[in-house]
Amino acid sequence: SIIEYGDTSTFDNNSYFINGYLQKNTFITMDKDFSFVGKKAESITIQMPSLKLIIDLNGKKLDINCFNLNNSCELTILDSVGTGEIHFHGQYAAYGIKTAFEDITFTLNGGTLYANSEYSYDTYGSVVYLTKGTSFIMNGGKLVSNHDSHGYGSLAVYMYQGNTKFIMNGGKIEKTAGSIGAVMASGSGSSGTMI
Repeated sequence: SIIEYGDTSTFDNNSYFINGYLQKNTFITMDKDFSFVGKKAESITIQMPSLKLIIDLNGKKLDINCFNLNNSCELTILDSVGTGEIHFHGQYAAYGIKTAFEDITFTLNGGTLYANSEYSYDTYGSVVYLTKGTSFIMNGGKLVSNHDSHGYGSLAVYMYQGNTKFIMNGGKIEKTAGSIGAVMASGSGSSGTMI
């Protein structure tokens, strides 16, 4: 499938993102820091089936509420420089990257992802939140989850309901908060799988 290439300004381009919704297969190489905080759309949502978004942090910093992944889409994050970061924000999002519906894959090849430290609900937070039938492949990079809200710890990866899969080929998990550990599987149906 055809993929379009862009830089940091692509995040503000309505031909690629309309109110935060991805419109076409896109590969973004960041050339400067960027923040979604305070903008009309503070998150990125991939709603249309089979769309792909690849972000090369390129050593830059991205501030965003969260990523919402739906309908057989793919998100890949890499960092060709090695110092790139994503910081998740927002009182209402306990997660950084959330998958919904089946056949969704999130791949992390590089970059450091920090959990949201601003949410204030009585619930577990996580950098990555997987729901039934979705996968997270970690080949590199780092997950940092160090927030504790009302006694609920913050996880690196939370697998909810059955048939979720977390494949960790590389990278690091650091500074998880609370007593529940770095990775948790819960919910109805079979538990998630970590490889």
